[in-house]
This record gives sequence, C-alpha cells and structure tokens, in this order.
Amino acid sequence: MKVFVVVIFMMVSSQASALESWDSAACRGAIALEMMKEPEIMEIYDRKVNTYYISYVRESDGKLWRFACKNDASVLWASINDDSSQGRWRDHAADDILSATSNGADSQVVKVCSKQAERCIEVKRRS
Repeated sequence: MKVFVVVIFMMVSSQASALESWDSAACRGAIALEMMKEPEIMEIYDRKVNTYYISYVRESDGKLWRFACKNDASVLWASINDDSSQGRWRDHAADDILSATSNGADSQVVKVCSKQAERCIEVKRRS
C-alpha cells in the first residue's frame, strides 16, 4: 500500500491584511458619487501605474459600467467604452472638481466631495 502525503503551505500576503490604498478608495468613492451609486458595489479590476480601473454592474439591467480613475491634485475619471476605448478625462474647466480627504494615512474612511453638486460620500477602505 502506497501512502501519499500532501502538504499544503498557504502563503498569506502582507497585502491581504493591509488596508486598501487611499487612492483606490478615493477612486471608488468618486465613481460612486458621480454615478449616484453605493461605493460598496464598485470593484477595482486593474491598476496601471497611478490609474485604477473600476467597474460596477447596474442592478436594474445587469449592464457592466467601467471607468478609469486617478488621484492627482483632484480625483479624475474617464469612462471605458464597450469597445474598451477610453473616454475623455474629466479635467475640463466645466467638469466637476472631486476632492478626497481623510484623517491621516491610517484612517479607515476616505471622504470624497463634489464641488459643483455640493455633496460628499464617505468610503470605508477595504481590508
């Protein structure tokens, strides 16, 4: 009789217990604020350099919406079209200015505010 012993080592990434990045949470909040959705449904599906790619599924019809977002002096976003081309960055003078703040780097919450709409949303950073 042969006995096979299988040993499984689970590697736990240091990022698994770390908080979501401040910029990532700010981008989820900015898209949620602009689209008038809850930040909890926003998912980061990719990241390239300082740009986060965010998606959500509209509950009413199952349509997938995708966006690019970056946090420079303000939070900027662009839509990702169905053909995967990127729309324009919302950085024109007539576009809303979105700002993100928190109570320090270790803060659990990022607050994103719209200057034109005069409204804010608080986003809990994911762990």
